[in-house]
Amino acid sequence: MVRNNKQVKKVTVFIAVFPMLFFSCGKGIVSPSKLLEKYYGYLKKNDIESANTLWHDSFECGYKLVDWHFAPPLTDQVSLYASYERNVTVVRENENVALMKLDLISGEGDTLRLDYCAKKISDRWKLVNSPEIECANWDSVLIGDDIVVRHSPTYSYSKLFYSSLAALYGKAKILLGYEDGKKRQVFLVPSQAGVSFLSYSFKLIPSRSFSACGIVFSKYTLESRHRDMININARLAARELIHVVAFDIFGHDGYSVPLLREGLATYFCGTDGIPTEVCMSQAINMVDSIPSLSELLDLDVFYSHRNLYYGAAATFIDFLVNKYGWDKLKEIYKRSSSIEDFKISIESISSLDSLDVMWKNYIRGLHVEIPKTWRGMTDFEI
Repeated sequence: MVRNNKQVKKVTVFIAVFPMLFFSCGKGIVSPSKLLEKYYGYLKKNDIESANTLWHDSFECGYKLVDWHFAPPLTDQVSLYASYERNVTVVRENENVALMKLDLISGEGDTLRLDYCAKKISDRWKLVNSPEIECANWDSVLIGDDIVVRHSPTYSYSKLFYSSLAALYGKAKILLGYEDGKKRQVFLVPSQAGVSFLSYSFKLIPSRSFSACGIVFSKYTLESRHRDMININARLAARELIHVVAFDIFGHDGYSVPLLREGLATYFCGTDGIPTEVCMSQAINMVDSIPSLSELLDLDVFYSHRNLYYGAAATFIDFLVNKYGWDKLKEIYKRSSSIEDFKISIESISSLDSLDVMWKNYIRGLHVEIPKTWRGMTDFEI
C-alpha cells in the first residue's frame, strides 16, 4: 500500500485465483498497468479464450504472468471471478516503478481493493508487493489458536459450521501447525457464483508470495442450515484452508505435485464434501484401476478421474505416514516443488517403481470405517 506516494507497505499474500505477476519481455518492456488492464479486461468480458492466449503469449516473449508451474490460471474455478466488476487505477507509473489499484466489486456490493506494485530490476518487471485486501468491516472468528477467519457481513455462518471447520483444521495441525505463535488471517469471499478462500499475512516470508486454492462451496449450500449440509461445507472449507496453510508452511510458490497437494487435503478433509473414509474406500475397491505413481504424476492423468485419484492420493499420504512417519512426509513435501524434485526426494526412501508396488499392496490390506450416513455410497461417479 502506498503511503504519501513514498512508502510501499510489503505484504506476503497467497490468494485464490489472482495471478502473481512478474514482468519481463525479450521483445521490449510492456507497461505493467496495461498488462493488468488487458488481462482483467478479458476476464470482465468473460473472454476466457483471449485471456488464455495472453497467458500463453506471455511465456513466448519472456513474461511470467502467473506463478503456477503446470497450467494457466484460467480454469473453471477462475470463471467465478468473471462476475466481479473490475476497475484498474494507475496511481503512479514511470520507467522504474508502477503502482496500481484494482477494485473488485461483487454482485452483492462487497469490494476488495488490491494494491499492485511492480518494480523494474535489471530490465525485468517484478512484482514486489502483492495485493492487499481492504475489508476492515468484515467479521472475525478464531479457528484454533492461529487462524482468524474473516467473512463479509453480507453472509452469516453458523456456530456449527465454525466448530466443524475448527475440528477438521485441528486434525491437520499434527502436520501443518504453526510454531511462531502468530495469527494468520483468511477470508471467505462471496461472489455471485460461489465462495472462495483468500489469505494474506504480514511479512511471514518476505521473499515469497504465492497463490492458492479454488472455490470452496456454493452460496446456496452456504446458506443452508441443515446439519449434514453444514458439515459438508465445513469439509470443503477446511480442505481449502489446508491448501493455504500447506503453501505457507512448505512454500513452493503455491505448487507441489498434485499427488501430495491434493492427497494431503483429501487425507484430512475428503473432497467435494465427501468424507476421507469414503474417498479412500473407493480407492481400495478400485485399486487395480489406479495408475502407477509415475503415471499419476502426469497432470492430465491425475485430473482425468479426480474423485478416484484424490482418494488414491489420500491412501498414498496414509501409506507414507504409517511406513515412514510425519517427519519424512514433511521432508518429502518440502522438497517436491516440481515433478523432478519429487522423484529425487522420493528416492531417498525407495525407487518410484518399488514404492508403487509397496503402496498398492498397502491399499489392498487397508480397511477404513465408513461413517454410517455414507455407507453404500462408495461408488460415486468418477
